[in-house]
Amino acid sequence: MRSVVFYWSAPVLNTIPTLVLALLNDTHWDMVFLDPLSVVLVRHDVNTLPVIEKAQAWRSLHATTQRWISAAPNDPNPYVQFGRVLLFAGEFAAAQQQFNQALKFDPQHAGARRHLDAMQRLIPK
Repeated sequence: MRSVVFYWSAPVLNTIPTLVLALLNDTHWDMVFLDPLSVVLVRHDVNTLPVIEKAQAWRSLHATTQRWISAAPNDPNPYVQFGRVLLFAGEFAAAQQQFNQALKFDPQHAGARRHLDAMQRLIPK
């Protein structure tokens, strides 16, 4: 695979594909296009297009998830999505806080529990 184009945010579902988060962290992939709904990433070794700093995507993801939280402050799902963004960005304490916030609204939320469990197993303290 040399390039990938996809919606980096599904606003109707308020979800961010894990692949987007993973490729934004992967130095083998350059981001060459970003708009409010889509992103284009090209493998670094074959890229001939101008590269856009990936920090722009992280800022946009932060802003998007914050809007989702503001629009539905009692819904656990936006907190889980924001937690995922923070987790992939390496902001572990902040991610854990968001997952815990989701559990306040839904103590059985599978996504929040799954991410917290994974963090306890995989992230050194």
